[in-house]
Amino acid sequence: MFRFKKNHVNLDNNYEKKSYKSQKKDISLLVNNEEKIVDKIGNKISETDFVVENLI
Repeated sequence: MFRFKKNHVNLDNNYEKKSYKSQKKDISLLVNNEEKIVDKIGNKISETDFVVENLI
């Protein structure tokens, strides 16, 4: 259903020790996946609105 970029994001106590570049990559991955979720939800809302309008 969702096509997320797959990568392990480690948020343990050592996260602060990771390099800035690595942290930025992890955050970018999370943002990308969140955007995909929001897009999917938006599409489902639009589809539901269309179906409801046709039923009425």
